[in-house]
Amino acid sequence: MQTIDLVSNHRQKSLELPSETFCLSLADGETWVFCANDETLEWTNRFCKIIGLTNGAKVPHNYRRFIVIRTKRDSADSESSMLIEDTGFFGASAGLAWEPIRMGPVRFFYHPNGRDVICDIKDTMNWDIEIMRMQQSLYPIFRTAQVKGGLPFHASLIEKNGGGFLFAASGGGGKSTCASRAKPPWRTLCDDSALIVKQNGSYFAHPFPTWSTFFKKNEEPECNSQYSVPVKAVFFLQKASHDGIIPLGASAAAAKSAESAWQAYYNHTLCLSNADKRKLRLEIFQNALEMAKTIPMFILRISISGCFWGEIDKVFE
Repeated sequence: MQTIDLVSNHRQKSLELPSETFCLSLADGETWVFCANDETLEWTNRFCKIIGLTNGAKVPHNYRRFIVIRTKRDSADSESSMLIEDTGFFGASAGLAWEPIRMGPVRFFYHPNGRDVICDIKDTMNWDIEIMRMQQSLYPIFRTAQVKGGLPFHASLIEKNGGGFLFAASGGGGKSTCASRAKPPWRTLCDDSALIVKQNGSYFAHPFPTWSTFFKKNEEPECNSQYSVPVKAVFFLQKASHDGIIPLGASAAAAKSAESAWQAYYNHTLCLSNADKRKLRLEIFQNALEMAKTIPMFILRISISGCFWGEIDKVFE
């Protein structure tokens, strides 16, 4: 993990990254390199561990820095922006301030001329709040993927023969049940949240943690968010007395995809203005429409004791 001095009183030139550090490389070509100062190093290490990153990854030439800082909980946006400018680490041009976005327990800063994101996790609080901050910290990563045609999904991700199958539902809708019942050659990658990214017209899915499992617990379920699989299909779960599968038309598939993405974004949107929420919903739906043209999508009816994977095999084998 790289550390940076954010309280230096003298201006410094652009920071050189080491050849090896924590980084998240996504299938759409984006790489995020995580940076911290002494105050945020432990938090950042824990965050990277939870999303499955290991120290020692090679850093490509084209990357974004995800810089974690702590400021006073009640510090004004302008005060924090001045602190960021004064460090001199971020290549900020004179007179161009970092633009803040408040999002509950975290605050992000973007620079008009830069690719980097600064994540202010504010004062240290209890463990549950820190987990909420980690979950919220994914927002810039999700939004950057969305700009390139991707979307987060409120879904479990299960792999079979190198292909990824997403099982989407609202809370209590059967995502975790499907994930827990998967048997070889099916392999569960995550049971609650996945990120679909787009590269050269194809879609790939990355698993992300189930954040609710960390509240008041020390468990750290295995999740490798850097791993990706090509998306073979998306299934929207429907509890039923018997298993079955129903193909969806493009319009219905897009609507359901957009709703799943909005659910994945829900905690991130609580502090957005109504205008920003409307804009985000529109952008989500536009991406969902494009996905529905390429990715097969279905209603999957699941019963308590049935074998839903048998229904899938009838379609894909």
